[in-house]
Formats: sequence, structure tokens, C-alpha cells
Amino acid sequence: MSRSMTLSPQGEPVLGWGLGIVSALPIPGAVAWPGPDAATDITVIDGGVCAPTPWPAIYRRADPWLEFAPAGVGRFRIRRDTVVVERHPHAAPGLVSELLIATAIPALLWSRGLFMLHAAGLALMRHERCIAIAGPSGAGKSTLAHWFLQHGAQLVGDDTLAVETIADTALCRGLPGGVFLGSHDARRFEPLGDDQIATARATPLAAIVVLAPGASLAMRRLARIEAFAAVMRNRHRPRVPELLGLQQTMLDAASALCRTTPVYELQFDSNSHAPQEVAALICSTFDREMGRDDPISAER
Repeated sequence: MSRSMTLSPQGEPVLGWGLGIVSALPIPGAVAWPGPDAATDITVIDGGVCAPTPWPAIYRRADPWLEFAPAGVGRFRIRRDTVVVERHPHAAPGLVSELLIATAIPALLWSRGLFMLHAAGLALMRHERCIAIAGPSGAGKSTLAHWFLQHGAQLVGDDTLAVETIADTALCRGLPGGVFLGSHDARRFEPLGDDQIATARATPLAAIVVLAPGASLAMRRLARIEAFAAVMRNRHRPRVPELLGLQQTMLDAASALCRTTPVYELQFDSNSHAPQEVAALICSTFDREMGRDDPISAER
């Protein structure tokens, strides 16, 4: 596939997950490339409209490509530096872009050896460190992240974080330019203001907070084995590394992440505990256990 193919007018370089992306389709949440000499790490090519039948399996390995084919949306052909998108003739354009950033590019990032965490990343100390708030759909990630953003935090990534452990530091990157709000069948993208956007490059990860249902509001640090299990449960698109033969790479990355980064379980009842109560517990826990002179706080 030639990287010199003509791109649509949307093909200006943008920054997403810390990488330079030139895309013929919109990348919701990407931010402007900070300089005139952008290197292109990822190219997204508009392959036009595909035939609606026959329809392949949702995931399929076809070397050198991984194919992702959500029914009624399109076919995404993915490799380390390229995504080719063929749209279903009746697909909503917004849904194509949403799955491009929710699955196709995360699959590409898995292939580059990054660990993909299903979490929202929030910088609670401006431009220094962030926390990842993880948990299954409906656990309250979006509500809690939205509260933090309304009270001084900055976004590192809305739903998918690419994590890389270098030496003794875990670094995470995402799409910091906006968030998706609303229910699954009525989701809308809301761009953020400049003061709500963390640096688009790698941000040190202070901790992972895994949300869990509970009658009482409580937070505890997980032991290494529990932490490893929690991180593995919150992988983003876990089938992808298996299809790519990257199981050992994935396990090694999860182990390194748990060795360098504390993982907490936060239990609460979303019907009984207001977001500000939950956020206050997160901040006070870090103030106490990390011994900060300059407390981690959303009120910045």
C-alpha cells in the first residue's frame, strides 16, 4: 500500500496516542500537530465503499493485515502503520470514525507492542502525572471523568490508553481532545477546551483505579497478583493480541505495568455516592499513601 496515496482534505497531520496520524477520515479526540515538520507514524486511507455481501468474520488474520469487519459499518484492514477503511454503503459516517478510534487504531497500537488499557486517563497535576480510571462499561468511568474535568483535571484519553513501561516508569497516551457522552445508541462527541487537554505526548502514570460495585465507598491497593488480574480484565480489545500472536508480549507488558504502577480497587454505588465523594476519596488516598507535599487534587 503506497503511503503517497491522495488523501481527502481531512488529511492534515494530527496527534493521537502520541503519534503523528494522517487520516482521510476524522479522528475524534486527536489534537493539532505541534510543528511544521510532522513525521507520519500512522496513515488512515479511505478505501471507498465496500460490497455489502459476502460479509467476513468480525476479526480475521490475513497476513500482513488484521481485518476488523463490524457488520453494517465497514471493513478495516490494519497493520503496524496503516489502516485502510472500506465503508458499508449504509454506514453512518460518525460510526465509522468512532470504530476507527475504538478498535482499528487500538489494534494497530497492539501490533506496535503497546499495552492497550480500557480506561480514562486524567492528569490531576497539570502536565506531570495522571491516573487511569478503568472498569467495565457502565461502571461509572465517564461520569467520574466528567466530574474531574469540570473541576480542573485535564484529559489524557477518554476510553483507550496506550501504555508503555520504560525503565521504572509507565507512560500513557491517548486522544486528549474530547470525550464521548451519552448512551451507547445516542453517543455524541464533545470537544474540550485547551485548558482541559493534557499534553498529547506521553504522560507518566501515577496509578490505575479499577471501579467495582459495592454498597459502601471504599478504596484499597491491590496486591501484585490481584493487580495483574485487574489489569488483564481491563485490556482493550483483548482478542487482538491473541490473533497477532502477541500473548507473551501482552503478559510481559501487564507484569511490567503492575511492577511499576500501583493498582487500586474502588468500590462504590453510583446510585448512593455522588461523583464528588468518589473523587475526594481518590485524591485523599493518594495524598496519604504517596506522601505528597503537593497533593494530587482536581482543584487546580
